[in-house]
Amino acid sequence: MRQTVPRSVRAKLARLLKSWLGFTLPNAVGRSLLFGKTGLMPYPKPLNVVVGAPVDFDPSSVLQREQNNEQVGLDQFVDAYHEQYIKAFKQLWDDHKDKFDGGRRKS
Repeated sequence: MRQTVPRSVRAKLARLLKSWLGFTLPNAVGRSLLFGKTGLMPYPKPLNVVVGAPVDFDPSSVLQREQNNEQVGLDQFVDAYHEQYIKAFKQLWDDHKDKFDGGRRKS
């Protein structure tokens, strides 16, 4: 996103749209698909996607506990799976942090 230069055509257009519509459109500048150098398509940037092991989620274990008259609250249930998710996420970060974030401070 770019800042508009005050009193430029773009700034005047933004003020006009704001007065008519009540909001302004984002001031997005990118590359063009077909012609010219300016357009609304984003500039190409690499996108790194990392997929880890699935987190096991077994709601039947909670149902079995409830049938055995063990009280399992929703908060405990959510906290247990949240803790499992965070551990898996941290492991994923530790496994791949040096590949994709080379400019960071090593810890």
